[in-house]
Amino acid sequence: MTRSIRNLPHSIWVAAVLAFLYAPVVVLVIFAFNESALSYSWSGFTLRWFEELASDRIFLNWRNTLVVSAGVVATATVIGTMAAYTLVKYSFRGKMVVIALMFVPIIIPRSIIGISLLVTLSYLGIPRSLLTVALGQIFYVLPFVVIAVVSVIIVFDRRLEEAAMDLGASPWVTFRRITLPLILNGIATGAAVAFILSFSEFTLSYYLAGERQTLPIYIFSEFKFLITPKINALSTAIVVLVIVVTLLMDYIRRHTKIRRRS
Repeated sequence: MTRSIRNLPHSIWVAAVLAFLYAPVVVLVIFAFNESALSYSWSGFTLRWFEELASDRIFLNWRNTLVVSAGVVATATVIGTMAAYTLVKYSFRGKMVVIALMFVPIIIPRSIIGISLLVTLSYLGIPRSLLTVALGQIFYVLPFVVIAVVSVIIVFDRRLEEAAMDLGASPWVTFRRITLPLILNGIATGAAVAFILSFSEFTLSYYLAGERQTLPIYIFSEFKFLITPKINALSTAIVVLVIVVTLLMDYIRRHTKIRRRS
């Protein structure tokens, strides 16, 4: 029995798992180009639903979501990188408690986080807006950034930092010229994860948004009772965006690995 025949059951199992995961997405993308608006039987190719999206007020929600996600990514990446570097490099009293508290937002349901933040903002007299949405999402995505950066910091050779400082480099120069290029892979991964989580976050946005809504809230309110072909087109656009971000992250990872080897 050849090796390919022996591996056939494993290949079938992998194919079945991939089909289970991605078949609904493939069907959604296909019917985003379907001419029919009333049934899910294929009746011809069209770009009409994407053209309707272009003239729809949904692009205002796109802009709001991208603004929020950009702020969340920038803030969470900087704070998460600093926190990860501090947690790995330095020892201090209560470090394990800080690490445990850092991952509480992952464990607590987002509805509870949203309600608690809403009560706090109401007590402080802060009106709901895109800023409050961003604050809530930073609270949620920050642990994921810390995990991504920590996973890289703990494996790189710390002797390179020591050698640079022995040669007269200041701590800032050492971090900028030695540490940062070595952990850039983890930072890029954390930023990509933060963007994807922020862009698709509904629960926190639902509790913390004011008059200006994000895209997930618009999708929920617009298509709660009736699913139209525009939702297929919109979902396809979101899938493409996520794929682009993922490919960009992979490019940065490969480019960083090449620089590290050189």
